[in-house]
Amino acid sequence: MRPETRLIAPLMLLIVLLLLSGCISPAPVTPVTPLTPVSTPPTTFVTPISTSQVTATVTVAPGNPVPEETPIPMLAYVSRPYGLVQYEYNPAHKVRLLESHVETDSRGATMVVGTIKNIGTERIDLATVTISLFDADGNLIGSEYSDVYYLEPNRVWKFRTNAFTMSDFRTHQVAEIFTG
Repeated sequence: MRPETRLIAPLMLLIVLLLLSGCISPAPVTPVTPLTPVSTPPTTFVTPISTSQVTATVTVAPGNPVPEETPIPMLAYVSRPYGLVQYEYNPAHKVRLLESHVETDSRGATMVVGTIKNIGTERIDLATVTISLFDADGNLIGSEYSDVYYLEPNRVWKFRTNAFTMSDFRTHQVAEIFTG
């Protein structure tokens, strides 16, 4: 037997193992085209916030594209007790904020508490409420959040953020309720 024929069998075995493990692919890979920077003048967007006397102004820096009106679907992952799971929008996930208010504990720490109801037809595997915190002048000074797993339809979630101590805190606003 010639020496080069003795190498063919182990080489074939190595190629099969690499193919099966996903290290190499027989299919051609589509090249990724790099993003070209868009040159736009600075633009100011005034976004009203539902709290009275608070208006946020967003300035887009030169070289950054102007934000789209409709969000572009993108790849996102949600942390779950067993790892990360790819997020997919589900129109059956609907929640309603019933109320929110501020409480202070015996140590003087403040927390935002409230209730959110699943008014949809399906169980929500993850719900996260994000609270924006403002000072007396309406400036954003921080944020807090709370999350819950597996909120069944027609059930109410009594949320409570982590306690915080900010001497300039005056008011709050529910910024987002994420469901996934």
